[in-house]
Amino acid sequence: MVKITIEQSNILETKINEYLKEKTGFSYLRMAYEKTMWPAIFIAKKHYFGVVHELEPNFTSPSLYLRGVKLVKRNISEFYKIVAEEMIWSALGFNHEDKSIKQEDIDRKQSTFQIINKYICQKNISLDLFVLTAKYDSLYSPISLIEFGKLFNPHLHDKEELKRIREKQKNSETRKGNRMVIAFASMMQRNKKPLEPGRFYYYIVSKEGQNNKNVDTWQKMMLTDEFIPGKHKIDFNHYFYSLQDIVSGLTGYDEKQTIQLIQEL
Repeated sequence: MVKITIEQSNILETKINEYLKEKTGFSYLRMAYEKTMWPAIFIAKKHYFGVVHELEPNFTSPSLYLRGVKLVKRNISEFYKIVAEEMIWSALGFNHEDKSIKQEDIDRKQSTFQIINKYICQKNISLDLFVLTAKYDSLYSPISLIEFGKLFNPHLHDKEELKRIREKQKNSETRKGNRMVIAFASMMQRNKKPLEPGRFYYYIVSKEGQNNKNVDTWQKMMLTDEFIPGKHKIDFNHYFYSLQDIVSGLTGYDEKQTIQLIQEL
């Protein structure tokens, strides 16, 4: 089926390009066939993944094509990447270890549950898997579009007005960036441990004596170089709950059902 799809797509590509050239007289307007994806799973609008085939069918050394899923984003933990990727390969019908095709029928829900349970039961997981990263910029603050326009064309505006805008930009308490990062930086400042500008690395830790469900994420952030094994504990619930999007997509459960499922496991 994959081979037939590739062959027919190439034929269609040739016909369309011949038609475009005939109607326009130019050859620079062209359609290009890119790839075939099979098997594939569509979990939401513009959120899908599958095994990609370009020039010919490739099942011996398959490659994943990912679109819209959190797995391709920067600020996710290695834990998320490893578990989510294993779920995806399994749901597509492949063994995660050697990428070979499974012989038995695939039950997406069952395979997803089994993978989650495997990692819940796993002991002595490396701390490196739980490292997260973010960027803090203490110097930049947003200005309005009108003020930006004045800075962009300084020769058209009064010097005192431009000076006022620049001072506002420099001294504003409202900072650009992720609200969680800004709140964490403010907490560090109050604790006399100012956060250095730039990229930083952290864990999400459990707060002793508190209901961690009611604690904001930024309150549970801890820089990796401040984490002391034995004294501090990783908030494993946070990392398992972060799998909610991929679990929902593969099982068809909504957010509430997915969280309840992870809690039960």
